[in-house]
Amino acid sequence: MGKNRSMTLEQSNRALGKLEAGMAVTHEARNIDVSHCTILRLRTKFNTTGSLKDRPFTGRPRKSTANEDRYITVISRHNRFISEKNRSVLYNDKNNCKINYYLSTID
Repeated sequence: MGKNRSMTLEQSNRALGKLEAGMAVTHEARNIDVSHCTILRLRTKFNTTGSLKDRPFTGRPRKSTANEDRYITVISRHNRFISEKNRSVLYNDKNNCKINYYLSTID
């Protein structure tokens, strides 16, 4: 009990259904192997929003994909002492994409 792991939407829906059917919060928390506070937050979230889906996150949208990030990491590991400017040239040659090496963002 009390482990730090995330629940899928399916697990959340199942837990909420069992709570509405009358199962105790602590019993359901033990079954899923999460804290009872997590189950209470699920119920509160459903009561206030009517849904268990996550709300959209704020912040700057990503400019690069996970594959592009991995490729940049591979370039950095293979050429540990290469400058950021030269790394952006290598990336631009392969992907036909411009990296602004001064700000380290992909345009």
